Amino acid sequence: MLAGHQHLSRTQDLFLPVSGIQNNQRSKKMDDTKFITNLLVDFGILPKKLVIALLNKQNPETAERLLRKMRNTNRIVPVREIYIAANRYCKPDVRNTTALWIVTRFLTEDGISGLYPCRLPSVVTFIRRNEAYEVIVINDGEDYLLAGSEVNKETKYIIVVPDAEKANTLRYLERFNETRFILATVNYVSMEDEPEICFFRRDCNESD
Repeated sequence: MLAGHQHLSRTQDLFLPVSGIQNNQRSKKMDDTKFITNLLVDFGILPKKLVIALLNKQNPETAERLLRKMRNTNRIVPVREIYIAANRYCKPDVRNTTALWIVTRFLTEDGISGLYPCRLPSVVTFIRRNEAYEVIVINDGEDYLLAGSEVNKETKYIIVVPDAEKANTLRYLERFNETRFILATVNYVSMEDEPEICFFRRDCNESD
């Protein structure tokens, strides 16, 4: 473990609960077919395993059957047996894929009530238990993106960095000191498989 870093093993440990925060929440859960369609339109081509994870089904075979039905009716297009897309002209975007894998770690039994694309440096925002979250993905040399980000004290931020060591030298991270934020690393063995995700805090006082 790096000095000054606290590693977190459970998503319920990531943020302290905050009451009284109000966010726009969808009144009715979107059906799965429409959810998948919107997901692929908003975020482009995605790994099939990621889409299944986002559906948050107790039985993954239920999600597999739905995807087969959508493929057979030409609502989705398989790409190289690994990805699915809204059309054959989409290209993979690792930034989107990384952010959405982070989202899977915050799913509850009721799922999430909103999942929307954002402007950089944020990639996706979602609503969970009536609170807003944003996922920011920073690659090597992209510290400058944090300088132009809009910071909302009522939003919980998950900032993905290339590796834990980068957190010690990441410029402009102090702009988030008055928010509830955590850091994360996402390591892929292959794009076909679920990545290894590690959450941590650079300094406990900053995110608590």
